[in-house]
Amino acid sequence: MGSGFKDWTAGDVLTAADVDGYLMRQTVMTFADASARDTALSGVLDEGMMAYLEDTNVTTYYDGSSWEDIRGLGGGSATSPGGFSSGDVLDAADMNALPGGLLALDENSTTAVSLSSANTTLATISFTLATSRKVLLLATAPFVYNASTAGRLIDFSIRVTGGSIYQMSSISLESTTERKSVVTQRLVTLSAATHTISFEAVLTSGTATAFAGSGRTISLAAFDMGN
Repeated sequence: MGSGFKDWTAGDVLTAADVDGYLMRQTVMTFADASARDTALSGVLDEGMMAYLEDTNVTTYYDGSSWEDIRGLGGGSATSPGGFSSGDVLDAADMNALPGGLLALDENSTTAVSLSSANTTLATISFTLATSRKVLLLATAPFVYNASTAGRLIDFSIRVTGGSIYQMSSISLESTTERKSVVTQRLVTLSAATHTISFEAVLTSGTATAFAGSGRTISLAAFDMGN
């Protein structure tokens, strides 16, 4: 274990213990905590000094005016989004906690989809996760119309293809000329695996149409939101 700091003067005897404690083990000085560091180095601070704190397992450096942490070298916990400052070093935990962006997207901006009392797939995406992640699933059908009979209830769902439902939204077309839009989303935690997700619709009875074209796009997207 390091001995902290000693301000040498002319005539001092340099012993083997001194070499081991003050020199060999002190490329980075070691202290029990920040208080011990500050007490030992008070009055002899020099820009560029480095000190390891045993209580928090953090390496610190003196920037000429204050002590700063060197994140990523001390084995500390990840810093929350927005908690970083100039000079910080991102470690693996910090990087893994950050959102990864768009994982997959399926868009249909050209072909209308006929809906009926059987499950109809509007969009499908597939993506692979290396670790467990929070994923935002977002589906849109901006123009649903043309109900064969007034009062038709339509259920829209985001689901594992052929499996369980993550999220469901419902609309009712109260007349054969009524038009409505659907936006549904769900934040889920998914395991490390390949996932296939579908955006589906089903009527209680009769038929309707999910229109695509003229600036209207049926879509399903997945966004990595971090861990």
